[in-house]
Amino acid sequence: MVSTRKRTGGFFSRAFRRLSSRSSGGAGLSDGQRRAVRFGVVAAALVVVLLLLRGLLRLFFFGGEVFGIEVPAQKVGRIEITSGEAVPKELLLKWLEFNEGMPYFNPDEGLFARDLARRQTRVLKAAPALVALSISRTSSNVVTVVATERSPLAKFKDKDEGKSLVIDREGVVFRRPNVMQLPEITGYATEALYPGDRITSHRMIAAALELLQCLEAGQSELRRGFIVSIDVSKIDYIGCEFTDGRHAMLAWKEMGRGTETSRKWLIAQLDGYVAAIQNPRGRNLREFDLTIPGHSSTR
Repeated sequence: MVSTRKRTGGFFSRAFRRLSSRSSGGAGLSDGQRRAVRFGVVAAALVVVLLLLRGLLRLFFFGGEVFGIEVPAQKVGRIEITSGEAVPKELLLKWLEFNEGMPYFNPDEGLFARDLARRQTRVLKAAPALVALSISRTSSNVVTVVATERSPLAKFKDKDEGKSLVIDREGVVFRRPNVMQLPEITGYATEALYPGDRITSHRMIAAALELLQCLEAGQSELRRGFIVSIDVSKIDYIGCEFTDGRHAMLAWKEMGRGTETSRKWLIAQLDGYVAAIQNPRGRNLREFDLTIPGHSSTR
């Protein structure tokens, strides 16, 4: 059996000898000229091979016609989407501009890594309810999309009865259906509030979110579900309304800053409130003042 290497070597040797015999009327070539001729032959062969590979790859990915035979392009056979209730699958497909049967590779925008990143950025900008979006090709013809939604902590009073404006722990505002059980933030003008806004400079809203995160984490005997609404209209305390009809003015050191010191003082204030409503003297009272650190009083 004759190896490919030997055949290739024979081809280049013959080509080199022919070029050598034709140069300078058959006169012999110097070593430098021989090297130049050999380099030119090898370079030309590489160019031909690369052009052939480029044509084959383009034919495989984009499809086309060869000798009258139609070669189909690689296409998406199935799209698998995992998402929540804030952004329907149909809307995700529309924003992604995905559909089954679309070619994998498109000169304008296909499914290369850079194209997927561009689609991902476009969707995250259009859907503030999403905190992350993953797009991957899991097999030769399957595209998998996983949309991770933000978790709301509270809602705002909103005229749209279908979907309420909600806010997450990062202060990002978005719309979400079925939020009846969430505490409501009051005392904040929502007329100029839109999905995608991020509230970072309002100290009392930051304090309200800090309170709800503390209750959600189980760092107090109280739970987030015990709070009906939080009034953030004051400059030095927040007003809490509880499910049992009680109301409390609440403040603590470094409130709204999210520091470890702030968390400790908040837990101390909440523990003081729990002790006060369990005390026989405060069991039947409805108004509490928790604005002085380490002290709770009734009004």
